[in-house]
Amino acid sequence: MPKAKTKQINARASTDQKATMVITLYDGTREPIEGKDFLMRVFDGFQNQLFDKERPARTTLFHLP
Repeated sequence: MPKAKTKQINARASTDQKATMVITLYDGTREPIEGKDFLMRVFDGFQNQLFDKERPARTTLFHLP
């Protein structure tokens, strides 16, 4: 039986790495909501709050650690 290949993972994570998250809000008819502001709150896996502001609806782009 051949040996399984292993992947090397870089153990050092760069502090400037960011993730991109896009939120688009829709109403009950599956149409994008427009003309209103909504409170958007974003938390990480450790319950640290990363974002807490009112933003206009439709599509909001976040760059998160």
